[in-house]
Amino acid sequence: MTLMRNVEKMYFTCPEIDVSAYPQAAYEDFLSMEQDFESEFVCIFPFVRKEKSGAPYVEIFIWDVMLYPEVYERFIICEGRRLPAELEEKLLGYFAEAFVRVSEWDMERFNLAVREHFPQWHYIPYSTEEIGKAIEHIYYASHRSGPKEILYKANLANIAFNLHKLPMVNPTGTRATEIVGRDVPLKFLRIMNNLELIENLYDEETMEHALQIYKKYSGYLGKEIPTANQWRYLDELYSHNGKLAGRCFNRSLYRCLASPANRYLLIEYKRFLELGKELKIDKHLKIPKAEELWEAIERLEHLKNYRNERPDLDSLYKDRKQNDRSTYEYSDDSYMVVLPKSSFDMCKEAFYQRNCLMNYISKHAIGENTILFLRSKDKPDESFVTIEVRNLQIEQVYGNYNKVPSKDVYQFLIEKYSKEKKLLINYHSIIDSCLNDKAEIDEDLIKYLKDCLRRSLLIWTTCDPDNPEYIQLTLEDLFPDLFAY
Repeated sequence: MTLMRNVEKMYFTCPEIDVSAYPQAAYEDFLSMEQDFESEFVCIFPFVRKEKSGAPYVEIFIWDVMLYPEVYERFIICEGRRLPAELEEKLLGYFAEAFVRVSEWDMERFNLAVREHFPQWHYIPYSTEEIGKAIEHIYYASHRSGPKEILYKANLANIAFNLHKLPMVNPTGTRATEIVGRDVPLKFLRIMNNLELIENLYDEETMEHALQIYKKYSGYLGKEIPTANQWRYLDELYSHNGKLAGRCFNRSLYRCLASPANRYLLIEYKRFLELGKELKIDKHLKIPKAEELWEAIERLEHLKNYRNERPDLDSLYKDRKQNDRSTYEYSDDSYMVVLPKSSFDMCKEAFYQRNCLMNYISKHAIGENTILFLRSKDKPDESFVTIEVRNLQIEQVYGNYNKVPSKDVYQFLIEKYSKEKKLLINYHSIIDSCLNDKAEIDEDLIKYLKDCLRRSLLIWTTCDPDNPEYIQLTLEDLFPDLFAY
């Protein structure tokens, strides 16, 4: 028994358990254990039982061929009592072994029973690989055992289990914040209780570094305990003059890092931000969700490749911009329509809109179709709506993620832009895109587009009220400027 444990027993007195006073397990339980025992392992069979008085207790059987001539060792854990020194040492010593085993069924059943009958122990569900941690938890939390009892009941199970690794421990501390050797904030300990972060407590220097991070950014944390990814983000900021890839603390990025599933998530976000900075579009970059991050990085990589490898297209883009400006570009008080300046512009639009626009880069350059960017007049540099025109007819109108824009966008295109630029509109295609949109269908927009379609069909015929003869109009009648010699 360690010196620390002797000191704890001296300061935190507690009566001992008389294991023999508790009835043996039923014959059926022994048959079941014997059947499940695998001699190459030390097998653990934990139970939660009740005394005649109704008081619950934990009974643990450890089956081990090395106990010959016996087959098993029996231990009892109950509220308010500790094991005799010899049994305590045996019980806790077993879980330093590599060949300790408990079945998944037994572990699941045991987890549920302990949480139900001993809420005061603040027990957490453990996996089969953590059976040693589980037994230590319930043992030290079950009686006046000193620092570990206090830490387990403060929901600091990982710190409690690894207490021996801390450089300084106060064995007589009565609060979790006193036990670690310095009066640190409890929230700081809750952060460090994460298995991915607990090593910060194993060294004076790393603990001081972590404390400085906490002091600097505690105002940013809110009530929630940061995940390991979020803490690494704060560490990056602290270690690089408050910036990550040139950006100060970003609340959106911090929230996206709440996912604990991928420990490399911060590295991926850092790559995303660095690419944006390299491409000089970081000011307009929106932080993607964790599940969209890989695709966003891939798009930025494509963007980088097009910038470096496709200068041949840019001369064609420049010619189209110069020659077709009067044909396609337009603005009013609310919106403006512009041609892309380069293939890089198209890549940026594809990235911001998260659509398939990169498939049209070459097509636009050679005039197979025309891609136009519709912008809000007050935000001319911000991606908003993308338009495809073929043969002087508007074929597609899409917003972010290929979503259907709002009604006022269509009103601008139909009632102002198309008339001013003498462009036709493929109403069937546009109505189909609205109906196929995964978002809720805007019935008012559909009605408006169908009304526009009906009116457009009527344009092709007219009637003289004084002469009921119908006259068929040609495109030249409608658009004389286009057919002028």
